[in-house]
Amino acid sequence: MLNMAADHGQSKFIDVGAGGGQLGLAMHTLGFRVSFADVQSMSLIYLVWRLHKRRLNLPVYNLDTNTEIPRQDIAACFDVLEHMMEPEQDTLLDRLDGMADVVVVNIVHGDGTELPGLHLKLDPDRIKARVGKHLSEGFYPGADGKPRQTLLIYGERVREQT
Repeated sequence: MLNMAADHGQSKFIDVGAGGGQLGLAMHTLGFRVSFADVQSMSLIYLVWRLHKRRLNLPVYNLDTNTEIPRQDIAACFDVLEHMMEPEQDTLLDRLDGMADVVVVNIVHGDGTELPGLHLKLDPDRIKARVGKHLSEGFYPGADGKPRQTLLIYGERVREQT
């Protein structure tokens, strides 16, 4: 992701489904202009508190109430889709596509039984078909050597280049 951003001069980054904001904060330390977005939750409240304690004035958007989020260069959404049913996944994937030139999401492999009640089974082929032209790469190999997750990159900038 960093190489892609450096190659394309991208610097506006939004961490969607930010939770405590670890990814966004890491990107901020690397010089990106970072913002955060999440649904109303204790994690969102914690993130606002965390930024305040660090005296960081970075935008935080509530996905439940903010319908207009300024366009970003890159939107990253990690460890979110596996918590959603398919209609909500589709809504989020479409919203991310409208939010940034490049979107990066991870798709967790497995049947959803690893964390029952927390993780749902994802259909990588359905998600890839939903976003259209994309780049993807497996990562986090399991004991069998097969990837446990797929990194999926899509969006306007990807469609222009593929």
